[in-house]
Order: sequence, then C-alpha cells, then structure tokens
Amino acid sequence: MKINRFTSETSSESCVVPSTAINNQIRHHVRSVAIAVIAALIILLPLSTTGPAAGRTLHPPLGRAYRHAAIITIHGTVDQIQVAAIGRRIHRAAELHASLLIFRFRSSTGLVSSALAAAKLMAQCKVPTVAYIRTTAIGPALLMAVACKHIVMYRRAVLGDGQVFETHQAIRFGAGVVKPHGSALQWLLHCAHVNGYPPPILAAMVDSAVVLDEVTNRKTGKTRLVTPAERRGLMRETLKGHPGDHPWVFVRRFKPAGAVLTLSAKRARQFGLSIATVRARSDLLALLNVTAIRVPVLRLSFMEHALRWLVSPGVRFLLIMVLVIAGWLTLTHPGWHVPILVGLGALGLLLGAPLLTGVGQWWELILAGVGIVLIIFDIFHFGGLGLLAIPGFVLVLIGVGCSLVPLAGGYTSLGPVLSAAQVSGGVLASALLCGIIASVLGVRFMHRLPGTRRMVLAPPKATASQAVHASEPFAGSIGRAVSDLRPAGKASFDGRLTDVVTNGEYIAAGTPIVVLGRTQQQWLVKAIDAGHT
Repeated sequence: MKINRFTSETSSESCVVPSTAINNQIRHHVRSVAIAVIAALIILLPLSTTGPAAGRTLHPPLGRAYRHAAIITIHGTVDQIQVAAIGRRIHRAAELHASLLIFRFRSSTGLVSSALAAAKLMAQCKVPTVAYIRTTAIGPALLMAVACKHIVMYRRAVLGDGQVFETHQAIRFGAGVVKPHGSALQWLLHCAHVNGYPPPILAAMVDSAVVLDEVTNRKTGKTRLVTPAERRGLMRETLKGHPGDHPWVFVRRFKPAGAVLTLSAKRARQFGLSIATVRARSDLLALLNVTAIRVPVLRLSFMEHALRWLVSPGVRFLLIMVLVIAGWLTLTHPGWHVPILVGLGALGLLLGAPLLTGVGQWWELILAGVGIVLIIFDIFHFGGLGLLAIPGFVLVLIGVGCSLVPLAGGYTSLGPVLSAAQVSGGVLASALLCGIIASVLGVRFMHRLPGTRRMVLAPPKATASQAVHASEPFAGSIGRAVSDLRPAGKASFDGRLTDVVTNGEYIAAGTPIVVLGRTQQQWLVKAIDAGHT
C-alpha cells in the first residue's frame, strides 16, 4: 500500500495518511455537491413555471412573439371624445406597425352609446387586441373590454357591474343560446360568442334578474358559474360507465336576483373570463411575448383633456355663475356690452363642450339661441325693460340645464339619467344662488372697483339745496343729467337726484332730458332735441 507523507501546518511532526482514505473523502464531497445541485434544480424549476411567464401557455394565440406593440389608455369617462381619441390612436398604432394592441382600462362611468361605438372600433382591429384591466372596467367600459380578444387583469382590478344599461327583462337561456333584449346586451353577448367568454356571466353583469350558481367537478376540480337550469342539467350528468357517479357538485348560490355581478381578478381568472392575472406591466408584456424594447403608450392629447375638463362639475359651476352675473349686468346696464360678450363666451363653453362629448343635443343649443335672441331684442328695442329678456334668460338656463344631463347616452333605464339629473340639478341650483348673490353685491359695489369706474360712475352726493327743493318727477318732467348716462346714471329734477336710464343711448352729463316713463326702479329718459320747446 502506498503511503502519502505531508507535514502539518500546526506541527513539525510528520503524519502518515493512506491514499485510499483521501480518494474516498473527495468522492464523498463531490457526491454531496451533486445532490445539492439536483435538489436546488428540483425546487426552483416548478417555481420558475408558476410566475407570470407561465401564462403564455394559457391561450394558444399568445404563443407567438410580438415585436411591435402599442398601449392605448382608456381612462375616465367614456364619451365621444374618448371614442374619437380611440379611433385616432388605433390609426396611430397602425402607422407604428404595431402587431398587438393593448387597451389599458381605468374607467367606471360614461355613455352606453359612446361605449358601443368605441367597442365596434376595437372589434374591427386587424391585429390581436388585449384588454388590460388596470383598476376598473365597470359600467359602459365592460362593453369595450369584452370586445377585445383576450382579457388580462391586474391583481386588484375589478370587472363587471354594467347596471347603466340593465334591461329589466328576463334573459332566456335555451339550448346554450342567449336571447337578449336590447342592442347593448346583444352586442355584449355577441362578443362573448366570438371571443369565447361565458355568456351567463356577462349577462349577469348587466341584468339583475340573472341568477348564477357555483358548481365544481369532483373529478377534474373545475369550477363554473351556471344558471339554475344549467346546474340541474349538470347534476344529472354521470360518468361514462358509472351510472350512479355524478361528478358535478353544487357549491353555493353565487349571485342571487336583484344585483348585477362584479368579479375580482381572481374570480375572473377562475371562471374563465380572463386568461391571466399580473402584478406589473412588465409581467403583462412578458405574458404576451412582447419583445420590443420600448412599447409606446398612446394617451389623450392636451386639447382632449381640456375639453373633458370643461364638462367637469366644478368648471360648470363657475361658468353658470359667470353666465348669471353677465345676465344680471346686462339687464341692469343695457348699454354696457362687456357682460354680453362674457355671457356669450360662458354660454358657448357650457353648451359646446357637452355637445362635443356626446352629452348635449342640438335642440338644447337651439333653445339657448332663442333665449339669446330674445335678450338682445329686449335690450335694443325696449331698453332692457325685461319684457323679453327675462323669458329669454329662462330659456338659456333650461338649455344649459338639459345639456348637463346625458339624455343621449343610450340608456334603457331611468336610473342613471335620474342620478345624473340630481347631480346636475344641484350644480345648477347652487350656481344660480351664488351667481345672484354675487350679482347683487357686484352691482352695488362695482363703482368702487378700479376697472369699472369709467363704465359705472359713482352717484354724486346730493347738496343741501338739492335736498330742500326735492320733488318727485313724472312722465314729461324735464331735468338735466348730472352724470354720464351709460345708459344708467343720475339726473336732477327740480333739485332732486333720481336714478334714470336711457333707451340704450349714451347721454353726456349736463344734457337736458325728458322723462318718458318708469321702468322697475328707474325712470326712462331721453335727451331733449335742439328743437324741443
């Protein structure tokens, strides 16, 4: 036997170790390392297939790689601005040669008619489409989400609750075919048939009368949501060759009548509505096999955001206040054209923005236009007496109020319309009250503001002699303008200062005037011609 001699580092004495012992020790260490590596591979391999990338095998069309993709955002209210923006961004994505379109949803309000128009644009895309539910896709946004070929949800997202177009009519399920009532529901179930979504689940999201039961298969572990009729049919099924073995088991009544359905990301994945649940956008792109280094995100433009900002309740409140103040100043100061221009600008924003967003209608614009014509006619022909101006202003307010309510939303129930009418009515009433208060205070103290001193002069103070010789004027009384009449101002009749107004004409201070009659709290006067005796 060979002997290997070596000297210890801690001792000067020599040690003798057999060579076979050294070989056995080396083989033992190699074997331990190999076992550890194999164990690590066995543990890490299943974990690598349970992440988001594992979702690539959930649906065959997602197996291919997409070199160019684009993300189109659908955030906020679904309206005509959103529809037009979606059409433009789909065209822009085509110009970028995108082979995959991802629609990112953060929407819970809007118009059904606009959602249907946008959904049809999305369904007509020639490239695969994916609805990525980032936070919510409820209400009208549901119509748009199911128009996409696939649905992927963020882990905290929700989908469903389309009660804004509930039908109030029972949906009949027969032989696997849904017979809906209403165009929105027909489109919804058409997309379910084309894209492979469960029709009963989608029907339950828009009709409170649909009832769903949860059943599970004891053999396969599959869970489904079915109608009571479908549940009874499944419970009668038996395994082939085993007449007494019924695989389907009733779990619970998942959705009773009287409410619409909303699903979380986990439930939507469980019941086959979505193909995967992701935690971040990077997981989404990995799931869809997007190989592009940079994926463009196509959002609303600045002008589109500005237009939608104009229809917000706060901006509407301010515009209505401006309209009320401008109308008040127009009636009390007929010769001052600045309030007319400001009021027309506010009215144009109030009616134009809803018209562009799909909420307003042309008849509301025509109604407000008739009111404006009456106000202008009253100012120039009656000197602002209010005979036509007040009815005209009422017509303008009716047109503005109706433009705030989405009457053209495609609703099949009055619930959403009444809810919107309550909110809009509150905005209109509060704006009217605040506008009237601001108008009264403004007319009273306007002459103290630096910018309006030349337009509305402060009334001169009466002297002691004028107060002594005071007398009440009457029709035909002759006096003299104490201040410039623009057209309102002060005049003196036998030493008494009186508020007067002209028929829209300007009269300089010191001009002789004659009383024509009385209007509200002022006397209507005109300048005396040179030939008047």
